[in-house]
Amino acid sequence: MFQFNIRYLASRFSWDVLCRNMDVARLLISSVGRGGQVLDAGCGNNSLAEHLRHYDMISLDLTIPSGLSEKGKFVQGSIIQLPFGDSSFSFSTSVDVLEHLPIELRNDAIRELVRVSDDGVILAFPNRRIGRFQDEKM
Repeated sequence: MFQFNIRYLASRFSWDVLCRNMDVARLLISSVGRGGQVLDAGCGNNSLAEHLRHYDMISLDLTIPSGLSEKGKFVQGSIIQLPFGDSSFSFSTSVDVLEHLPIELRNDAIRELVRVSDDGVILAFPNRRIGRFQDEKM
């Protein structure tokens, strides 16, 4: 069974980022196994590749993250117009991205993630009052 190296991860990420990414990583582990390629759209400086070091990950963001991980590959691009063909990935993920997009572009982003994914999409974002409060506080 795959386990997280908590000491390593805790030294690199804040607690809230660590928890959100670990939840998504757990879902991927149970859904993908170790066979498919995964897209982390909108990775920022907190790429899922850090949590899933044994997976074939592609991280994507508008800007090149500082401290880019040696694990996985990075592609510069937009979640609104993903530079990949249909069904290029087993799964696509997007953690803490949708809330930063204008409301009118959120459906386009989700549609793109679905287009490039063969088996599924995992989205994580703050919601309701507490989510909005936490997001605005940061």
